[in-house]
This record gives sequence, C-alpha cells and structure tokens, in this order.
Amino acid sequence: MVGMSVQREADEDGKISREEVSGHGGEGDIKDFGTVKSHFVNLLVLGGNGFVGSHVCKEALDCGLSVSSLTRSGRSSVQESWASRVTWHQGTC
Repeated sequence: MVGMSVQREADEDGKISREEVSGHGGEGDIKDFGTVKSHFVNLLVLGGNGFVGSHVCKEALDCGLSVSSLTRSGRSSVQESWASRVTWHQGTC
C-alpha cells in the first residue's frame, strides 16, 4: 500500500458510492458501489511488525478501523505513534 491512495465518496446514509484508487499499481482504477455499505470496522493483521503488516496497520487506522495484530512477541517493535493504537496479541500461526 506504500505510494497508494484511496478516495471514497459516500452518500448521506454512509453508503460508499464511489472509490478511486491511485498510485502504484492502481492508477485511475474507479469502482462504483451503488448501494453497498461497508460493515467492516475491525481488522486482524498477522505480522503487524513487518514491512507490509505495519503499513497495513497504519493505513487501516487512518481509515478509522479498529486494528489488532498477532505477533510472536505480543508487542510492537515499531517506534511510531500509531502503533500504540493497535491491540497487540502474542502467538504464531
């Protein structure tokens, strides 16, 4: 998700009506959702301390999602302010 942005438009009922993805790999990709409503507010990221996982966590938090991450240590190794907003769990897959 690095170098990528997503722009969403919603109607007065909170239904996502349009999404535009721009940046790496998705330049100008537009999706019309009609009456689709997003019900996802929680996200579990496996390996939130890694390069990809940490970027997924940050982007999800920026989108207003509640984020949990499963890591071997059960705590963040990321030294950024957003990491304190993630619920960290210890475990392996």
